[in-house]
Amino acid sequence: HNHDHNHDHNHDHNHDHNHDHNHDHHHHRHGQQTTAKERFGIDSFVYERRRPFHTERLASAIKLLIPKAPKKSSGEKEEDYTGLKEDSHIIRSKGFVWLSNSHDQIFYWSHANYSFDIAEEGEWWATIPQEEWPADETQRETILRDFSGKHGDRKQEIVFIGVKMNKDWIVQKLDEALLNDEELLSYDRFNQ
Repeated sequence: HNHDHNHDHNHDHNHDHNHDHNHDHHHHRHGQQTTAKERFGIDSFVYERRRPFHTERLASAIKLLIPKAPKKSSGEKEEDYTGLKEDSHIIRSKGFVWLSNSHDQIFYWSHANYSFDIAEEGEWWATIPQEEWPADETQRETILRDFSGKHGDRKQEIVFIGVKMNKDWIVQKLDEALLNDEELLSYDRFNQ
């Protein structure tokens, strides 16, 4: 069990470190980011929600959002990505996801170009008894800052970086993959 605890602790440390780093990075290089956006259409945004993804609907959304490698055969026509213009695409996306079929498990979303993976990353702090949390008060406060309501620190937090991204369309597709209110009630009843 100590191994799991260390894994979770490391996960949280990395999560906070990455989040803080990205946050500071954004402010520090704001001028350069604006230039990159103006010159090349490169932009980024963070998708954050406090309800789980329905796994099948998320799989459908991923098929729309993540570009597929161009087909080798010239005879086959490319799939039509209705929401993404020809020159619009997500270059990279990464973050942490909460899936409806796994109440305790954090999943790490990792995508670069045509490569995509969602893998188990550890457990949400909300699932770990507080006596097993780090003894350091500052670390405990950092963990608790991520908590919201009865679901604790469970959430979606995915950073998207891309060229001329249709942010509204991407957010809409991801929102459609979340549990609706009725499904969330069932989820909560099942996971009490």
